[in-house]
Amino acid sequence: MSPWKDQINQAFGNASEDYAKNANLQRTTTTELVKRIAKFPISSAPRVLEIGCGTGFLTQALHSIYPGANWTITDISLDMLASCQRTIGNAANMRFQQMDGEFPTVDGGFDLICANMTFQWFEDLPGSIANLVDLLSPGGVLAYTTLCHGSLFEWQEAHRGCGFIPGTPEYPLVKVLKSYWPDTHGEGAVDAAGIEQKYPNSFAFARSIKGIGAETPAVGHHPLNAGSMRRVLRSLDQQDNVTMTYQVAYATYQKYADT
Repeated sequence: MSPWKDQINQAFGNASEDYAKNANLQRTTTTELVKRIAKFPISSAPRVLEIGCGTGFLTQALHSIYPGANWTITDISLDMLASCQRTIGNAANMRFQQMDGEFPTVDGGFDLICANMTFQWFEDLPGSIANLVDLLSPGGVLAYTTLCHGSLFEWQEAHRGCGFIPGTPEYPLVKVLKSYWPDTHGEGAVDAAGIEQKYPNSFAFARSIKGIGAETPAVGHHPLNAGSMRRVLRSLDQQDNVTMTYQVAYATYQKYADT
């Protein structure tokens, strides 16, 4: 595991107890992703691989649709896995496994591979998508959400307005995400939606980011010192409410049945 992934692992582990009460965006994206998955003719008892289960939002929602599924539920953080397991319970058809979704350590043949707000933490997204497609059974579906270009522009502008470089990653354009599909093996679609989240002040926003374990900056970025961060936060507090915009990509891909 790379040093950056180590930071991510630790941050999500630290946030596992408070994640559910801070993850309003993840609840919204879960609902929308499940709607897209439900449109596919997936069997009533599919083999399902979930990448980055968190505390179990997506797991719970899909379990209500596919109660007979055979689940492999994974997360990079053991603490998140434990939290999800406490939420879901110890059913015989559910296996919990620590795993970095970029480097799957499971056998293939999955009818559904899914991930909610996880892929923005991948260092090689196109390579990871290709690896996951290889794990799909013929006719299998890969469905995920991730942040795309334009996310958190308010946060980035506040940094630049204070003369600092923001630590948010370079999220891909939707057309770039579409290019990641190996179209010789199936058909995919990507659409995006802007979701605004409002906070009473900048401190509430910063606290919510830490509360979901998402404070790890982009690779190579040096975090601001406390004084500089206070300048950025004060600049955000010049408005009545602090609004952050997330551009969320919803991606679905179905492997050809004869591959």
